[in-house]
Amino acid sequence: MSLNGKTSNAILTMNNVFYDQTISPGTNLIANQDVGGRPLYTQDMIGTKLNVFGDKLWTYQDGYYPVLSWLKDHPITKMYTATRGAFTSVIPDQTSSEDMFNGSISGAIKIPEELQKNAYSIESTDPNILKVTDGGTIIPVGEAGKKATIKITYTEPDENIGGSASNTYDFTVKQTAKALSSVSVEGSTNPGQKLTATASGAADIKYQWYRRKTGTTVRESVSGATSATYILQPSDVGYEFNVDVSASGYATMSSGYTDAVTSVKPTGIQKTAVTDDSITVKAQGIDGADYEYAYASSLTGNKIIAGHSTDDFTITGLYRNTTYYVFARVCRRFRL
Repeated sequence: MSLNGKTSNAILTMNNVFYDQTISPGTNLIANQDVGGRPLYTQDMIGTKLNVFGDKLWTYQDGYYPVLSWLKDHPITKMYTATRGAFTSVIPDQTSSEDMFNGSISGAIKIPEELQKNAYSIESTDPNILKVTDGGTIIPVGEAGKKATIKITYTEPDENIGGSASNTYDFTVKQTAKALSSVSVEGSTNPGQKLTATASGAADIKYQWYRRKTGTTVRESVSGATSATYILQPSDVGYEFNVDVSASGYATMSSGYTDAVTSVKPTGIQKTAVTDDSITVKAQGIDGADYEYAYASSLTGNKIIAGHSTDDFTITGLYRNTTYYVFARVCRRFRL
């Protein structure tokens, strides 16, 4: 907020100070009656609506209060500046924009994308009214008119720093939705390994897998990945995975995200052909992986990168009666 103003007879007048009357109707910014703020509705405070601050020092984002640019990337800042307008309806427009701002929801909604990271957790004060999943889905399972509070907590992952902070959002059920009992994902996050989704609560459950690059919030659907299991590919290195589950008459639910997929070392290198000046090899370990090959005249000598392939690879330009060492690794093209 801007604190430009003046004092007169010990009364401080502040300009460009606002408070959200959707959350705090009919109150001043602080208890001191000599210092007041201008009341605005949430939807009049987000995005670029409060352009009185200018663009030089402030950042504006749809669904979020204006924030000083030097603070905008801090995870706690993201949590405290996110309004109910940053929540999204799982089925577009099932909950209108106006209802979302007012906290009146119909059908499943999702917490803001910025808060869908593993350092954040979500809980409901009453799961019989608002059911939540680790993936940030909120389902109004209670009777219309019932209210509950969603609490989002950020926990600092660096143990040397520690600490946590929370923000709360009040919602009222406008239209009840049916929810599946649960959804979770298990499995090792290495290429070639299998992820398994477990969901219950209805017959004929449908699945859709998604992935997002580590450190980002935008996910993408995995083409053809519509069963309860998914085999991780070499091209998935650097991505986190989750799954959406649904059934006829039930709200779609999202699981939490896995750890990032990491590459693994080859289990060996197979020699398939040798000539006077070349050798053909194939790394063993992950089917379909793009392996990079290098060679050297000693174990500690400088390695010469020869190229990469998903199949057999031929290293040329060698000399007969010379000892060579061949090395392989998952191609660095997949490092994100």
